[in-house]
Amino acid sequence: MSATPTPNAASAWDELARWMDTIAIPTLAPTCRQIPPCWPAHHWGRETLSWLHHTHVHAYGPDGSPTLVADWHTRWVPTAYAMIDTKDAARAGYCPNAEHRSDRVENAAPLRTQDWAPWLTAARDSDVAQRADGHAPRPEPPSGSSDPVRPGAGSPS
Repeated sequence: MSATPTPNAASAWDELARWMDTIAIPTLAPTCRQIPPCWPAHHWGRETLSWLHHTHVHAYGPDGSPTLVADWHTRWVPTAYAMIDTKDAARAGYCPNAEHRSDRVENAAPLRTQDWAPWLTAARDSDVAQRADGHAPRPEPPSGSSDPVRPGAGSPS
């Protein structure tokens, strides 16, 4: 999302959130091991789910085709899960940042909007504020260090 101008950044975040809530979660029924709730706080989560969203829009859009739809389900969804399940992302759903761990990951519980929504709100607000200040979004800190994006007190629960 770093290439999106400031005025459009919040709407891009909101579009991704809507897609996750109305398409990805009901269609794919991912567990918190497949998509950890803290995904919005990490470049690997934002980037992977953003391109998965855009490939879905293209496959199911007016210029889509049955082949693109089949590719989305059989190629792109498994690829997205595999990209999240790497040592540099969240192997087996475990985010490298211990502060991001939850019982829902431990139990491989179904991912729910209320699990990731506070993380998305915090990441969106931080990203938009940085863009408004004329700063590029900060890169994610290395594994094990404190992450600057945390769900805020005013975030939805």
